[in-house]
Amino acid sequence: MPGGLTFDPARVQRAAGALADAATALAAHESDTAARPDAGRSTDELAGALGHLRETTATAVQALQAAADGLRASATTYAQADAGVEQLFRTVQP
Repeated sequence: MPGGLTFDPARVQRAAGALADAATALAAHESDTAARPDAGRSTDELAGALGHLRETTATAVQALQAAADGLRASATTYAQADAGVEQLFRTVQP
């Protein structure tokens, strides 16, 4: 492959941290839509829209956290495999 392929587990861990931070920040706003609004004749419609926003936000939080978990697992697996290969080469080098 021209230019080669590189994988930096520390960089991937930082990306995972950024996604997890975004999930936490988004989740912190969940309570912002928890109260039933007093919007006169539009209260039911607005409450429904806010309920949908809560559900969508919860789904986004779960997706961000799942992506962060996946990146962390990938970085850990790569680092472990790399260390294992390094150890294997040490045992076969003269």
